[in-house]
Amino acid sequence: MGKGTSRLDGLDALRGMAAIAVAIYHTLILMKLVPVPELPWIVTTFYIAVPLFYAVSAFSMCAGYVDRLENGAQIGAFYARRFLRIAPLFYVMIGAWILFYSYLWGSWHLPPLGDIALNFAFIFNFFPSASSSVVAAGWSLGNEAIFYALFPALIIILTNVWRCVWALLFSLAVAVFAGIMLTSVPNQFGWFTILVQAPFFIVGILMFHIFTRLKDKTATERKWLALALIALSGVSLYLLSQVPGSWMIFDGWSASPHLIGLAFSPLVLSFALFKFFVLVNRLTVYIGTISYGIYLIHPLVIASINSSPLKSMLPELSVLVVILSVLIPVVALASVSYRWFELPFMRLTSRPKKSVLTPQPAALPAE
Repeated sequence: MGKGTSRLDGLDALRGMAAIAVAIYHTLILMKLVPVPELPWIVTTFYIAVPLFYAVSAFSMCAGYVDRLENGAQIGAFYARRFLRIAPLFYVMIGAWILFYSYLWGSWHLPPLGDIALNFAFIFNFFPSASSSVVAAGWSLGNEAIFYALFPALIIILTNVWRCVWALLFSLAVAVFAGIMLTSVPNQFGWFTILVQAPFFIVGILMFHIFTRLKDKTATERKWLALALIALSGVSLYLLSQVPGSWMIFDGWSASPHLIGLAFSPLVLSFALFKFFVLVNRLTVYIGTISYGIYLIHPLVIASINSSPLKSMLPELSVLVVILSVLIPVVALASVSYRWFELPFMRLTSRPKKSVLTPQPAALPAE
């Protein structure tokens, strides 16, 4: 890994894996292919891939923009690039879901116009009734937009490991308090709100600052560090799987998602430090490149199958076949979306002329 020149393909690969994990999780749950109690424990944690996206996003943003947001022009260009990365496809999906709702119910059944306006403005995360977004799984984009808005200030404040550690502890305290206070609020607002999701962004910034201290070690040293981090994540997840769920519930709020999310976070640093070919290769990196489309498109494909005559065939098919029947068209559509729709918008603004590592920072989950 050369100084200042290496692209972090590992983060693309990890992002792709997370996107596929979310798609598999939603396929299993929404199509009711396997009763939830019968799912392997690790599969039930796949929804935590969304917070993992946040950590990868924060890491990539730091790598691409640290010391490159020093004046109004640079910050303005940053906001323009972020908007053009996430907004076009998100807006298309708003229209797609409105059309789907009208087809499903046989008449125009629009979401409230106020909710549509909040989605177009990317401020729906502030309103419990609208926090889930008009777009299925789109709730995460509300948090990502808030993070983008705050990012220029965050990289000024969180300039080293210890500042990130203190910020992480503070954000965790806020997340616990907010989670407990908002548990009874409808629409899963106690999970969707940025107050609860903020620690996952902060841990990504923390991983970046740790990485800057380790990136110049030899390839052998980075390989063993990466292996140790993967092992740490695996052991942490195993130990969490052995803890009764009731032990992690406080006043109706469960600490499990945050603990699982933090257990996954060492993978961000591991994949940045070393590229194991079995995990980081042309296929996994490409899936990561188109992962934003995979993330936004897969719920519509699942819903379309569930509302079509194909639904009656599902019980006769194996779980693997059904999962592939979702993933194959999703990956194909995401590929077309990236090549012919997302990429042209991304090219409307220029990249920063210099960066620490030159990854491709962009939106959740495709950076």
